[in-house]
Amino acid sequence: MINRSWQDLRSFVCASAGGLAEAYLKATTPAAMTVGVLSGYSFGTVPLPADCVEVHGIDVVIQGNERVSLEPVSWKDRNLYHDVWGNGTGIPIGFSIYNIGVEATTTVTAGVIAILPAPDRAYVYSIWYVPKWTDLTDDSHVFDGVAGWENWVVWDCVVKLAAADNDMQNVAQIAMTERAAAQDRIAQAAAKLQRVAPVRRIDMAGRDRGHRMWGMRRFP
Repeated sequence: MINRSWQDLRSFVCASAGGLAEAYLKATTPAAMTVGVLSGYSFGTVPLPADCVEVHGIDVVIQGNERVSLEPVSWKDRNLYHDVWGNGTGIPIGFSIYNIGVEATTTVTAGVIAILPAPDRAYVYSIWYVPKWTDLTDDSHVFDGVAGWENWVVWDCVVKLAAADNDMQNVAQIAMTERAAAQDRIAQAAAKLQRVAPVRRIDMAGRDRGHRMWGMRRFP
């Protein structure tokens, strides 16, 4: 129950105004992209980390020490680069998660991230993401209760326990009140940090700047 509540708290913190996801970020080991488009499509792909909860950035080495951060783009824009510029490959500038993995009996296949445009060579890249919570299995195991965040986990567990017992309605109400207060404190702390950039869309009326930008513009 604590494990479920702690994962819920992490998800809430990552989605809070201001965002505190950077406190949980993990990077994949640098790998090389597969050259070219996915068969039958106009974009390339890289695997989604198996323990990924949400992606917060993809860094690509263009040449030497030059690195760029790919922009999160709308899935509906996946074919625009190819349709307008008539070139299925190039220097990647955007990404879009379109598959988080498929369940098959006792296993889940790897998820997939679309890379736009499809890589014209094997660029080295790393993915920055929030990993899933590793369950605690022993009384000696610990978790990081940053600035009292464990209070939310404790009260959330009390709510779950009280909700299972009709004789504990008053306890449930008290616990929900205390949980809400703890959540407000966490949200206020999260608002003090810069939030991860919002998803952007491709504006094909824009100019192709150095083959790295398609004319991205932010939604109003």
